Amino acid sequence: MASAHNEPMETAADEQHQQDTEEIVGTTVNLHLLTEFPIESDKRYLLQVESGGSGFFVERDKIATNFHVVTGHKKITPQHGDTEMDYTLVGITAFDEESDLAILKVAEEAIPFHLSDSDTVQKGARICAIGYEGKKANRAEGIVRGIRRKDKRLRLKMPDAGPGWSGSAVLSGSGEVVGVLFGGDKKPDIGYAVPSNTLKALLAETAHTTPEPLQEWQKRPQIRAYIECERGRIHQDRDDYETAVAAYNAAINLNPNILTAYYNRARTKMKALGLPGTNFKSIDFTDLMEIAMDFRKADQAKQLTFRVCVQRALGRLGLWIARWLLKSSKEFYRRASTKMQLGKSKVDGGDRTEAERHYHAAITDWIRCIQLDPKSAAAYNGRGWTKYLLGCLESERKNNGEAEWYYHAAITDSDESIRLASSDDTASATYHTRGAARAALGDYEKAVEDFNEAIRLNPETAINYLDLGLAKEALGEKDTAKTNFEKAMQIDGDLAKHYHKEGCGKNDGRAYEAAMASFDKALRLNPEYTSVYSNRALSQNALGRRELRRENPEKAKYYFRGAIADCNEAIRLNPKYTAPYNNRGVAKHRLGQSEADCGNSQAAERHYQAAIEDLDKAVQLNPKHVKAHRNRGYVKEKLGQQEAAEADFEKAKALDSATHAEYIQDYRKGVNHDRRRSFC
Repeated sequence: MASAHNEPMETAADEQHQQDTEEIVGTTVNLHLLTEFPIESDKRYLLQVESGGSGFFVERDKIATNFHVVTGHKKITPQHGDTEMDYTLVGITAFDEESDLAILKVAEEAIPFHLSDSDTVQKGARICAIGYEGKKANRAEGIVRGIRRKDKRLRLKMPDAGPGWSGSAVLSGSGEVVGVLFGGDKKPDIGYAVPSNTLKALLAETAHTTPEPLQEWQKRPQIRAYIECERGRIHQDRDDYETAVAAYNAAINLNPNILTAYYNRARTKMKALGLPGTNFKSIDFTDLMEIAMDFRKADQAKQLTFRVCVQRALGRLGLWIARWLLKSSKEFYRRASTKMQLGKSKVDGGDRTEAERHYHAAITDWIRCIQLDPKSAAAYNGRGWTKYLLGCLESERKNNGEAEWYYHAAITDSDESIRLASSDDTASATYHTRGAARAALGDYEKAVEDFNEAIRLNPETAINYLDLGLAKEALGEKDTAKTNFEKAMQIDGDLAKHYHKEGCGKNDGRAYEAAMASFDKALRLNPEYTSVYSNRALSQNALGRRELRRENPEKAKYYFRGAIADCNEAIRLNPKYTAPYNNRGVAKHRLGQSEADCGNSQAAERHYQAAIEDLDKAVQLNPKHVKAHRNRGYVKEKLGQQEAAEADFEKAKALDSATHAEYIQDYRKGVNHDRRRSFC
């Protein structure tokens, strides 16, 4: 009898499902997948995308997974999920596109799972999927909610399975395979599995086939279609609708039965039409018919009527008209500019995630602006500059492939802006954008050409000379670079102050690497800017402390020594400037700490004594310098001079009673934590 919730009661047989993972016989694998696409703006460069999938051994040298998991990838590396041992892929030995199954042959051997008779599975049976990321310990419990008559596919209720589980083994209560997980549903907790009997039939074919190397298999037209489909999805995510549609067209030409391509092509076209634009008059019933036919093809399995699909398209068109009437090109331009500036302010404040969100929102509005006015050179330049800023973000994250994609995309937008530009000011700004992107890619010679053209069109913009100087410096032309830096300061005498202020703001937001980049520009413009050296030392001290926490003592020392060098220069320029003595004392203190952590007690003491000398000088120059007293107290603690340390802490407390107690407590917590670490 079923329970009040119509769920089957647990039986003794069901309890077998609670067996330990270690008792399940069979080997699961994690599939490391690498995909490559040429960058549209420059085919010499490739965009690499890494992903993963699941699989399991069905014979000693054969792995079962989903067809959709392995299509479209340049390289597939099966890996034992628990030992992380790589298997050598020999090739694809069998596949079934309709059933979404593929069987891979590897050179090594492992223990296979036993395939059960899926015809014995009944509605309400308890099952579990295992092998997410190749690990047997990753399991998702569930029950069979239904069995489709046409192909015996299992409909499962499985709350814990989601993206990344495709290709996992679905096991019965006795630990035998009854299916292969292949997808989910819009409804929560619902998944589907290909029955094991379908897998058995495909596996039987492998006895009479020779494995096909992956590179050869990927050349098949029906497989190449999936590569194009994936390329379309990536460009669709980047709002590059034209390239996305072209990729889906190519996929459908290669494989007319790839329903995903029809659905994604329709959605891409709908998304493009949903953006206001002057293309309004060029959109006719033919466009709507094409979209409706794509939805109709993609929804064959759902048996939606053609009328429903057309209504769906017309509903989108109504929304498009409403937006077209409500918004104007200037409004989108203003919104895009504001969002771009918001993103830049978030970068200055150290919040790169929020900055990225604002930049992408700006690009969406730039696209809308271009839709409304396809001849807006300023909009193309704005979008190009935003993509350049996104590239800078990715460069900071060391995502070089992504960064290069954005820089090339910025160049593409700049090319179009230059073609459309009708004013010298717009053209000059665009040449600067393209020059910055080329410099970021390391193409300094072409960057110099662009900066020179920007200056020719608008000789009164200081940043053009600054960036020209930086490019010349990268090419080794230091004298010419210096001349350009001087010219930038002649035009805008406050430019160095601007970058100094920008760097200080980034320091406050803990964006220390970005702060150093701003300070570097300030010093190029004014090499004798004393406070910039001192504040850049603050950045380097903070970065060094971060590396200590990451247990990278050598890299930490690099930053501390850089901080000392900056303070030396600041003191040379102004021997009575208190801040660099304090900052140099902090750097020497941290150097001593890093040596102590490595067991070099004598070197540590030398650094501590040198730190005391600098902090004494800071206090001598400014007896009310709270931080100098406080920092000297910390160093004296390291030297075992407890009474002298307490005297400094008391002095700091008297000078700054409001914040001192909390600061001391936080610091000592950090010291105790550091004492538990060993970096060498």
